Amino acid sequence: MNDKFCTVRGHCAHPRHYSISQLPFGVQFNIFSYLGIPDILSARECCKYWKALADSDYVWKILVRIHFDVKTEAGVPIKTSWRQYFWSRIKCFDRMRQTKGMVISENGRTVHSTGTVKKWATASIGYPYLKTGVHYCEFMIDKCLKGYLQRTWKMIIGIVSKSFVYMSGKYVGCDDHSFGYIAQTGEKIGGGQSPKEYALAYGENDRIGVLVNMIKEEISFYRNGVNMGVAFTQFGSGTHISQYHFAISFIKSNMYATVLPLAKCPADTDVSKAATISPKKTIIPSNFSLKSCPDDIKLSILGIMNSDGWNLMRKINHNWKQLAESDYLWRERVQMQFSDVGNLLDTRDSAPWRSLFYRHCRRFSVTHCTPGLAVSNDCLTLTSTDRISYWAAARVEYPRMTSGSHYLEFRIDKYRHGSIGNTWKVVCGIVSDSFDYQLTKWVGVDEKSFGYIAQNGNRVGPSCKNQGLEYAEPYEEDDCIGILVDLERDELFFYKNGVNMGMAFQNFRHREKNFAYYFAVSIARWGMEVSVIPDARCPDRDIDIV
Repeated sequence: MNDKFCTVRGHCAHPRHYSISQLPFGVQFNIFSYLGIPDILSARECCKYWKALADSDYVWKILVRIHFDVKTEAGVPIKTSWRQYFWSRIKCFDRMRQTKGMVISENGRTVHSTGTVKKWATASIGYPYLKTGVHYCEFMIDKCLKGYLQRTWKMIIGIVSKSFVYMSGKYVGCDDHSFGYIAQTGEKIGGGQSPKEYALAYGENDRIGVLVNMIKEEISFYRNGVNMGVAFTQFGSGTHISQYHFAISFIKSNMYATVLPLAKCPADTDVSKAATISPKKTIIPSNFSLKSCPDDIKLSILGIMNSDGWNLMRKINHNWKQLAESDYLWRERVQMQFSDVGNLLDTRDSAPWRSLFYRHCRRFSVTHCTPGLAVSNDCLTLTSTDRISYWAAARVEYPRMTSGSHYLEFRIDKYRHGSIGNTWKVVCGIVSDSFDYQLTKWVGVDEKSFGYIAQNGNRVGPSCKNQGLEYAEPYEEDDCIGILVDLERDELFFYKNGVNMGMAFQNFRHREKNFAYYFAVSIARWGMEVSVIPDARCPDRDIDIV
């Protein structure tokens, strides 16, 4: 991207066009400080000028303060730049470099495969870029399935090239420019070669380190701190590949791994630090106030954020609140987010675009659902196909419930009678971030999920020992089931056709940091259909869905 095309679209009677390089340096730094880590890494690839801005100490000083709660006023804690200090403490998975079906945690350090992964899926570490020098990265295997995956390699840890294709079926070591260490057999694979004997196998709770020496062109692997020896030599010779990334591949679902950002190489090796580029000098102080910027520049800052960022910016002051709620921003977001935008416009009336977005963004997730469940094009309807042999589950992508009160309704469109036998058929409720979308899982099966059973009207959760306890009336086809989650009072209620069935659970909330719940539904067997009603209102409480 050339800097001269990075213009700001005006939102006034006489639009003005700016090049970002014409803004004061303090404003440029402020814009970059609002970006997330993946966005900063993408921005520095645009051009040399943006790379200098993205590498500036002003930006990374703010990021250090946010991520590590370090008092930056005391100066750099070590003899290096703030960017070097940041990357010496953090490595995270890159959301732009992962196969569909892989889920990365909010802090970017843990990745797991969901039920949509049918073959191989891969995720790579965004930083460091393996171009020159010596680099080390270590992974903790949190969960590695046994049993039905016994004849597979399970997972592979290693490196991939910048041009690696993150599509289903691709794994570390599958092409000429990726190299890996196989979990099940302990073999090495890569460079277009078949697997070869290398070292010990590894599995759950093992720590696997990868040491890449770009100077000697050598790759070594470590298992629980023990060097397994050099696995590959001259891996970059005679190729056009200029950059590699640490990566991990899983086969099928329910595999978990965490990158250990502070892990040091057990060997006495000079592992490379992040290079830094100083921005151009300026007489404008780096703490230049955004108050002096016109609204169209502020809108450009908001334009590079997601909707969660806009809601945070609303809390700064009245001016930012007006900008963050403007139709100028939310209209484009609605058009990007929803395929059925024409139908939404018919129901819009005079409502602001922000209200329209939040009224209709409650839709089924296509990544957090069991294989065999079919999600409609508008993501409002969930159908169980004949691939479902037992239980299948799917969650609603929004809201991510961490505080406050939330309400949502499901409608049972198709309900099978009799032919399924003595089962619960449908369970509506809530699940946690860590819910496992396997074929045998239903809402209420673990200690962090809670549900309302269709067949008998019982409630199910951790205190019910998966048996269900007497609660309310059963429900079936054409019934609407509402769920009220009050995280402030720690209470969970269910509704049937607008009637409150009473409190189902109390003191259920987990107190872990950043813990979140999602609305979800489980279906037993095939031939069932459930829809989410995105703009449903709680019958007896005034809850702001925005």
